[in-house]
Amino acid sequence: MGRALVILLVALVLLGGLFVAKRMGDQNGGPQSQEMVALDPERIQRMEIVRPEGPITLEKGAGGWRLTAPIDAPADPDQVTGTVRTMATLVSNGVISRNPGKAATFEVDAAHGIRLNLFYAGDTEPRASVVVGKLAPGFTHTYATLSGSAEVHRVVGPLRYPLQREPGQWRDRAVVRLDPARVTRVAFAGRKPLTLDKGADGWTPAGGGAPVPDAVVQPALAFLTGLKAQSFIDDPVEAVAKPLLTVSLWTEGEAKPVDLVVETESAGAYRVVTGTDPRRYLVFGTLIQELIDDPARALALPAAP
Repeated sequence: MGRALVILLVALVLLGGLFVAKRMGDQNGGPQSQEMVALDPERIQRMEIVRPEGPITLEKGAGGWRLTAPIDAPADPDQVTGTVRTMATLVSNGVISRNPGKAATFEVDAAHGIRLNLFYAGDTEPRASVVVGKLAPGFTHTYATLSGSAEVHRVVGPLRYPLQREPGQWRDRAVVRLDPARVTRVAFAGRKPLTLDKGADGWTPAGGGAPVPDAVVQPALAFLTGLKAQSFIDDPVEAVAKPLLTVSLWTEGEAKPVDLVVETESAGAYRVVTGTDPRRYLVFGTLIQELIDDPARALALPAAP
């Protein structure tokens, strides 16, 4: 009994010590998980990123997310949506400092911090305003503080990376957004015109010929419907009288096609415009030149008899 009592007393002392240590750790900013920001990402309509280099504003409208400052352009929906979802719920693993004099140490001061403001529709003041500082050791947490607070939290996630994007990196680089599986007709108007119609047996040339398996045409369709811009031409540009190539893509249920117009080429870069957007894109891809020269050969279609 004496030995058992000693063991019990030792266990109680250890548990008591752990309890006291935890209380002291909590009082001094020790680890304790709590939600620092808890918003519904689907209701966030505006995101302001206030950086030392200049502010960036993204807003969600009927047509999706747009970059509205410092330039006006469609925003990459995947990048914006991913960032909004991440920032809508921020979990703190504890307060690591309440000393305003240490703000610069954690880069949550005005000279280094990135302030993120999140708004719901109709808000004039942000639902949440967070200053994101530098990454914590290990790169799995970030130092951050609520705007106006001296408490610096150790927040879950490498939050700094997406907020450091330059304005142009938020832009949507998709020239068009179409599902290649829904394309029912494609027409190439260039040096050697070609039109293909999709049927139950594959793709049939408009001028006649044997059906071509869908697997033969799909790689080119995937390239065209997923075409990405390398850079943008925002200044007004006069349209060329005779483009190098016009690709018209019809999708099921749509009466009008989406036109991709390849206007010019310079050093392997092609200036492209769509029929619905006056801006020009610069894109790369050897397949573009092959389609300009001979779409049937570029698609590896069987020779006509």
